[in-house]
Amino acid sequence: SRMAAEGKREELTWMHVIVRVFLNSTTHPIEYAKVLIQIGHEPLDPYKSRTIFGREAFYYPSVFGYIRHIKAKDGLWGCYRGLTPKLAANIVSGVAFQRVTEKIKFKDLDGEVAVEDLTPKQETQRFLQNTARESAGRAAAILVSQPFHVIAVRCMAEFVGGDEKYTGVVSSVTVIYQDNGIKGFFAGLIPRLLCDLGALWLGKTLAHLLNRYLVEDKDLKQYVGASMNVSKNCGFKSNVAFFYHLFY
Repeated sequence: SRMAAEGKREELTWMHVIVRVFLNSTTHPIEYAKVLIQIGHEPLDPYKSRTIFGREAFYYPSVFGYIRHIKAKDGLWGCYRGLTPKLAANIVSGVAFQRVTEKIKFKDLDGEVAVEDLTPKQETQRFLQNTARESAGRAAAILVSQPFHVIAVRCMAEFVGGDEKYTGVVSSVTVIYQDNGIKGFFAGLIPRLLCDLGALWLGKTLAHLLNRYLVEDKDLKQYVGASMNVSKNCGFKSNVAFFYHLFY
């Protein structure tokens, strides 16, 4: 039964990886356009429109306008520049996170007691244990995926200058190593770790405090925790460490 359980866990891990690959492939043009916006690339002229109060104002095109511009310049396949290293980063980070969190076990309160049966002190202990475990998993995921992340961002940012130095994973590895050495593959690692783990602890702590002092309904407590997990993964940390991953 132990082997069956491990086989099932392995299957779920790879199913999770496949889903991540599919979603990241589908949304990559949007991510690509976001990178260009973040580095300040403004190839399209602003257009005049009106605010909700009727005043005239200039607006830059939406992300879909950027995607159309990329497609017009590089074709449909050009919208997927940097996809390969990005997928590699997502795969290795997902597997690393899964493996690390599975290996970390705590002697006390590691899921064997229902939440409603915990004392306030035990709730805090479980919160700290779970958050520490997830922090270790996130740190490992970021560490192993950072080289691919750096390559992906540089490939996408190269659209601006058109130097064609980062045409593939192998050529990108060669260029980065020649220019910056091994440390070039880990440019921006510290701020990325700080931002990711800071967002994790902030979200988890807020959820814990809300559930501890304000929310009494059991189902609502689960909703609060899930909402905090979603919010901390949706943009809170995406901009802060971004520029460290470029040509630093």
